[in-house]
Amino acid sequence: MTYTMTDVVLLFFAYSVVGWLWETIYCSIRARKFQYRGFLAGPYCPVYGFAVVTILLATDQFSRTIIGLFIIGLIVATIFEFFASIILERAFHLKLWDYSQLWGNLDGRVAPAISLFWGIAVVILVKFVQPPMMNLVNWIEAHTDKYATLVIAFVMSVDTIVTVLNTQQFRQHAAVWEQRIAAENERLHIELLDDLANQRLNQAKRRQRLLQLVHPNWNERRFLHNYPQLNIREAPHLKQLRKQLSHAVADLKAARKNGAH
Repeated sequence: MTYTMTDVVLLFFAYSVVGWLWETIYCSIRARKFQYRGFLAGPYCPVYGFAVVTILLATDQFSRTIIGLFIIGLIVATIFEFFASIILERAFHLKLWDYSQLWGNLDGRVAPAISLFWGIAVVILVKFVQPPMMNLVNWIEAHTDKYATLVIAFVMSVDTIVTVLNTQQFRQHAAVWEQRIAAENERLHIELLDDLANQRLNQAKRRQRLLQLVHPNWNERRFLHNYPQLNIREAPHLKQLRKQLSHAVADLKAARKNGAH
């Protein structure tokens, strides 16, 4: 079928929200705690919107056969994910997913198992999800004219600009944290030579000091909390920092709870 520009914008937004819901629910279940996913602050993942719209346009001629749809969907989704990973890493120095542990992966960006998943997902999407989604889009167009499209474009554009600026600031903050922690490690190495008998006390002191050195804002806490595989080029020890911050916050909450009792 032929899609208008309004169709494309509304489908892009709808599948961005669906992608955010899917990723947030799936990752929250895996982590056994709530994870607010997505690169942007709002409840949508544009990478899913871009991917699905691209797939719908690319597979339109192949949607009549399941096998053709599966193969084209697998190829398009894999290429899209590969280049999305490169853009995030080179433009923002961020690595939000890593398939290095999966067989046959290509630099951790894509992997055969993930590509097979995308192929199956595309078949389900085009055959079962897209028809009712298109009905919803047609209903929105009929009742809002082009105003919904304008609102969506404005909100997501502002969110993108703010997030990009915050991400640049995050990189700068992460580099500062790295320098502070390196300097503190040198100082603690000397001080802790007199107190090696009580390792638990040392660990508690380190975590407490870590909270004093690092002050992430809401957006930075969101990235640290929700992306276990997050890497920033300027902060090679970010994974260790994230883990220690998580323990430090847990220790602080436990101490407050015990103090309340």
